[in-house]
Amino acid sequence: MVNNSLIYSIAFDGTDGSGKTSLINKLSENFFVVSLPRFYAMGAVPLDPLERKNWFLSVSQKDAMKIYLTAHKHRLTTLKYFKEGLHYKLLEKTEKTKLLVADRGYLSVEAFAYAALKCENEMSDKEIYDFIDVYFRNEMKDIVNSYFDLTVLLAGDPKEYLDKVIARRNYEQHDIDLIKNQAEYLHKRNFPIKRILKLSPINDFNENFNILQKTILSLGEKHCI
Repeated sequence: MVNNSLIYSIAFDGTDGSGKTSLINKLSENFFVVSLPRFYAMGAVPLDPLERKNWFLSVSQKDAMKIYLTAHKHRLTTLKYFKEGLHYKLLEKTEKTKLLVADRGYLSVEAFAYAALKCENEMSDKEIYDFIDVYFRNEMKDIVNSYFDLTVLLAGDPKEYLDKVIARRNYEQHDIDLIKNQAEYLHKRNFPIKRILKLSPINDFNENFNILQKTILSLGEKHCI
């Protein structure tokens, strides 16, 4: 079994296009990075991106989000076992600090579910919050606080960053609506997570990365105290 003290688990959260994947890719230069599988790897929805998008648009969003949230519950719960070393890559010997990362963690999952249900325009915000709590939050909040060492949230006041994030890619209108709703949710709802590093999606990339890297190294310092 591996030495768990050398494995730190980090969730990366934010809207689509906020820079989560770019930061993870940069971390792989200095750390030994192992990523949790994407939710569609659980087999609950189509694997092909276009087929998956068309499926989401063709069914009731309540039904789709039940599947989406359930798949992510299974996905994020696997982190517990991976962190114990039950992953072939984590058995490798390396001088680098091992990072177990989730590209789209707890916060992003909730935000996307909110965004999809909001776009359907059949539920009030309170009804959506209650739906998310029942199918995801109530069960996951303790798991996240127990097994994630850090959550990195790329978000802030949507008025300050959203237009620039949307301008990074050629989005269709439906995708823009989803991103706006995600940003709204991340900005206005409180999250029961203990360890969050908040970064602006429009900060200089290297500045964000340096802050992130120092924060990760400090996890090791705290562990040794």
